[in-house]
Amino acid sequence: MMGYAYDEDKHTNLEYKKNYFSKVTEVINHPYLNNEELINIEKLVLEDEELNTVRDIFLIGCNTGLRIGDLLDFIKKPKIISKDNTKLIQISQKKTSNSVVIPINSVIKRILDKRDGNLPNYLHQNIINEHIKSICKRAKIIDNYSYYRTEGGVKVEHSEPKYKFICTHTARRSFCTNAYYSGMPPHDIMAISGHKTEKIFFNYIKVEMKDNAIRISKEYPFMQ
Repeated sequence: MMGYAYDEDKHTNLEYKKNYFSKVTEVINHPYLNNEELINIEKLVLEDEELNTVRDIFLIGCNTGLRIGDLLDFIKKPKIISKDNTKLIQISQKKTSNSVVIPINSVIKRILDKRDGNLPNYLHQNIINEHIKSICKRAKIIDNYSYYRTEGGVKVEHSEPKYKFICTHTARRSFCTNAYYSGMPPHDIMAISGHKTEKIFFNYIKVEMKDNAIRISKEYPFMQ
């Protein structure tokens, strides 16, 4: 805002360009859902159609990495193409204007199959956020989850059942983290997620240092 006002000759004060005026950022360890938790969500028997739709849209997000706006645009106006007997999702990302092509995996195939080849009906983001926590609670995602944030200059720990932290954005974070754990190279994940740098990407995904060390030990002979 200060920069825009300066460009518009509304003031001549350049104090806002000094380092101490910079935005303070803090990385908060928001959770992701691992493969076992996602399987539990998929296996839930949900007789209520709205809950069933919320669950399916959320799972599509967990298996495509699409931002919620792009995901809901795809739900409203799906574009599924085929090449070499492989079904692919093609979409232009709103935030970056990049066109991405995402393979349809077995989870999405099962969603399509149970809906006679159709995607779930569109629901507003607010409705998904309203119900996804209760769906996760029913899937027994109830272990305590702790995160830290700075409040009044003091680092404070917050701990609640994990399902209470789940929202639409958890789907995208879950895709990126699970894809990384599966061995997919970061540049391939970033080609879908739209992250511009590996620094931003690694701040975004939720990889435990111990788990990462075990993966490195198993993957590279030099570390064995």
